[in-house]
Amino acid sequence: MAVIYKVVKEFRTKDRLPRISYGIAALSDNGQGRIDIIKYIGDICDREEKIENLVRLCNQSDLSPVHLYDVVEDFIS
Repeated sequence: MAVIYKVVKEFRTKDRLPRISYGIAALSDNGQGRIDIIKYIGDICDREEKIENLVRLCNQSDLSPVHLYDVVEDFIS
């Protein structure tokens, strides 16, 4: 099962003010012409270039979705 990671742009509010945040979705082709979301972690950070770099590393290393939460935890700490 090939997994592709993508950046997800989110529109949220904090203290009633709009803000943009970014998350990661792990996607896979289900073999029936559909793409399934295997895992999704939202609101990771507010800097698009940082999350794009993380997603690039996940894709280049063929990261298993099982490890996504650990990778994100390391990223934010």
